[in-house]
Amino acid sequence: MSQGSVPDTPVAVFLWTAFGQIPALAMSTGWAFAGLVVGLAWLSGSPAAGALTGALALPAAHAAYYATATVTGGDGGPLTEWLLAGWLVGALLGGAAGWARRTLVPATG
Repeated sequence: MSQGSVPDTPVAVFLWTAFGQIPALAMSTGWAFAGLVVGLAWLSGSPAAGALTGALALPAAHAAYYATATVTGGDGGPLTEWLLAGWLVGALLGGAAGWARRTLVPATG
């Protein structure tokens, strides 16, 4: 076994997969989805509009990810649970981004 490679034991392979690869994938797509929601909610300008934007954008992003993964032969994960979680988390994240914009950016008029 060379340095930096994964041992062939079942426990080591499981730990490498569970604690190495899966969180890396979740973080990359998770941060991208969160950035999308924050960016769109920031553009909306108010907490209510940001919450609505987030509640629509995050489930839509996951549905697009799921459809793409399914078409390419992969597994997009549990769709229903992620859509529900995306709706709730998207509304909270979008509302927070809308509130931050309203609070941090002075109104111009």
